[in-house]
Amino acid sequence: MTGRDAGRAAGRTAVRRVAALACALGVALAVGAPGARPWLPATPAAQAQGPRAPLRNVAPEQVVQRIAYCRGEYRLWMANGEERRYPELNLRFKTDATPFGPERGRPVLLPAGMRGDRGQVIFSSLDDLKRFLVERCEEGER
Repeated sequence: MTGRDAGRAAGRTAVRRVAALACALGVALAVGAPGARPWLPATPAAQAQGPRAPLRNVAPEQVVQRIAYCRGEYRLWMANGEERRYPELNLRFKTDATPFGPERGRPVLLPAGMRGDRGQVIFSSLDDLKRFLVERCEEGER
């Protein structure tokens, strides 16, 4: 292939890429337009994730007994006696009042993040969350 042919091939490749991007952009803009019909029907998130596992009968190392917040860090004490620590941005708090959610007074810790360095504590209600979350620093941590 000569230099001239290579240049033409590169030009055709660039044109194809631009055409594909324009097509994708047109679809993206059309989906939000009134009366537009997307190619695929939307799937509710609950259906996309599959069946949910109940949070009522979990292992003791997942049941949270106490939570304390001090100076940018959450400390969790689990039902098996283990203590876990999370920086404040690595721990999320959620509620699940459905029949799949945890029992009242027994929040559950689930792993999160690709490296397992994050977590989410799921409570049965907002009242449960309010009862568990306290700002408490031990003497040596102040």
